[in-house]
Amino acid sequence: MPPPIYPPLHYPEGWPEPPGLVEKIGRWIPVVGWIVAAALEYRRLKRPAWDFIDAQMDQRTHVPDSAWDDDEMRIEAANVVVDACVEAIGWDRPYFIPEDPFEIMIELRTGDCCELDAVFRIERAFETRLMHSENDTTRWITEGTTFGEIVDQLIANSPKYAPRYPSSTT
Repeated sequence: MPPPIYPPLHYPEGWPEPPGLVEKIGRWIPVVGWIVAAALEYRRLKRPAWDFIDAQMDQRTHVPDSAWDDDEMRIEAANVVVDACVEAIGWDRPYFIPEDPFEIMIELRTGDCCELDAVFRIERAFETRLMHSENDTTRWITEGTTFGEIVDQLIANSPKYAPRYPSSTT
């Protein structure tokens, strides 16, 4: 496989920062404290991550077919996954390469259940399960599962692709 034309996406160094004292206290004060804590959490977690990822995405203009080894089936499957993520999350520059972490594509750490919407859309499109348990999402983070690995898993397990793609287990 050729080297990626862009570096894989990543979160900012040292992210996420731990919550501050006001945010921690706010969590224990009904209504007003919750609002304050939520605003502080947004400022601490989501905004820095989104801005950092957006800056990386701004550097991307396209993803050539060679990123997917010119494999038409992988390109087609990747486009289906990207379309599901665009619909669920709203990426305005969906230029994802196979080496990108899947957790960033579906905003697993910063989403507000949009990651579940993305996963459900992907599962519906491929007629297979992507997430069998919450352990899968933990594994995607701890093992650093990439977009390319997810695409290959979907192709191998989807009845839509089974006749065209030999299973790696046979």
